[in-house]
Amino acid sequence: MSPSPLADRSLPNPEHLADRPLPDHRHDSDKDSRGTVLVVAGSDRTPGAALLAGTAALRVGAGKLQIATAPENRTVVGIHVPESLALDFTDVDALTAAATRADAVVVGPGLLDADASLVRAVATALVEEQSETVLVVDAGSLGRLPETLPPRTILMPNVDEAEELGVDGTGRDAVLAAARRYRAVVAIRGVETWTASFEGDVHCDDTGNVGLAVSGSGDVLSGMVGGLAARGADPLTAVLWAVHVHGLAGERLAERVAPLGFLARELLDVVPGVLAELSDQR
Repeated sequence: MSPSPLADRSLPNPEHLADRPLPDHRHDSDKDSRGTVLVVAGSDRTPGAALLAGTAALRVGAGKLQIATAPENRTVVGIHVPESLALDFTDVDALTAAATRADAVVVGPGLLDADASLVRAVATALVEEQSETVLVVDAGSLGRLPETLPPRTILMPNVDEAEELGVDGTGRDAVLAAARRYRAVVAIRGVETWTASFEGDVHCDDTGNVGLAVSGSGDVLSGMVGGLAARGADPLTAVLWAVHVHGLAGERLAERVAPLGFLARELLDVVPGVLAELSDQR
C-alpha cells in the first residue's frame, strides 16, 4: 500500500504556523497544565453538537472538559463523554461561575432559539471578572452577542452566519473589518477560511474539501479551537492550527472513505494523528 500523500506533504501555507508553535505538553505534563475547557452546547433537540464539540476539545489535548447543556442531555453526555463533567446550562449562576474558572469557553454548537442568548451571560461574566478566559462563539449564538466582548474572544461564523455579524462578503477586507469591529479574532469558514485579528493579522487557509460541508463539522472545529486555547495557545494561534488540522483531517478521510459521505464524528479519530504530525514538523 502506498503511503498517504499527507505523510509527505508540506504545509500549504506554512507562514500560518511556522512562527506560532503550540504549547509543548508532550513531556511531564498533567491534565491541569493542559487546561480546562467549558463547552456550552446542545439544546434539547441537538445533544450531538455538545458531544462533538466536547470530544474535539479533548482530541486536541485539553486536560479537563466540562459540558454545559440542556438538562435533558446530561445523561447522554455522561454516557457518551464519560471524561466530561456535565452541567445544566439553565443554572446561569453555576454556568457563569464555571466559565470564569475555565481556560477556554466554547458557546454555540447546537444552541437553538433562546438558549443561544447564554453567550450574553457568559461574555458579561468574563468582562466583569476581567477574566483571561478565551471565549469561542459559534453558530446561532453569533447573533446574540452583547455590546462588550471579553478581550480574548474568537468568533467562528460560516459564510451564512457571517451576515449576522454584519459582514458583507468574504475575503481579506471582510474578515479584517469584522475583527476590528468586534475587537476579536474572527474566522469566516467557507471554501477558503479567512482569519483575522483586530491588530491586523490576516490569513487564508485553503485546506479541506467538500466532504467537510456536513452536519457537525463546524461543531468539531469550534471544539478544537477551544481545546487548543485551553492548552495555552493565544486566540489567533488556536484558530490557525485548528482550521489547518481540521482541513487536513477532512482530506485524509476523503482518501480513506470517499470525497463525500464521511461523518463529522469520524474527524475525531483522525485529528490527534494529524495534529501530532504537524507538531513534529515545527
